[in-house]
Amino acid sequence: GAIPDNLLDEVSLRKPMTIDLSSNKLTGGVPLRFDRFDDLTLYVRDNKITDLPPALCDADNKRWNLRDVTFYGCDGIMCPPGTASYRGRQSDQGSPCQRCSSNRDLYGQVSCDGVAL
Repeated sequence: GAIPDNLLDEVSLRKPMTIDLSSNKLTGGVPLRFDRFDDLTLYVRDNKITDLPPALCDADNKRWNLRDVTFYGCDGIMCPPGTASYRGRQSDQGSPCQRCSSNRDLYGQVSCDGVAL
């Protein structure tokens, strides 16, 4: 199923938050409503995510994913379609999102052509 828009509605916006939704067969997109968090570490690798709103990757989310959004933009949240990384995102210089002929429509993939990275 999809990530509910109201998933984190009862959580403080100012405190650091970590949520791991990896490998849950989630579909759809990451809710734009998450943009209200100042400091969010979000793990959503290895799902069936098809949308990552660009607003989640902008300068006001520079502390997201342990500051990876500052350094790698949207790749710091999830690798884009057509790419993959063993973490499903770029988290350092040594783990870039690599081109992959499979995964054409899905974000945050951890395997390429059926082979785990």
